[in-house]
Amino acid sequence: MKRLEVKISDEEAQLLEQYCQQSEKTKTDVIRSYIRQLKRKVKKVSNS
Repeated sequence: MKRLEVKISDEEAQLLEQYCQQSEKTKTDVIRSYIRQLKRKVKKVSNS
C-alpha cells in the first residue's frame, strides 16, 4: 500500500471535515472513493 501526502487550503480542509462528519466517513474513505471514481473517467477518456 502506498502513502500519499497532500497540501490543501484551510477552506478545503474544513470542507472535507464537514463532509466526513455528515457522511460519517473517514477522510481516507472519502478520498479513496473519489480516487476510485477516476477509474471510470480515465476509461471514458481512453475509449474516446
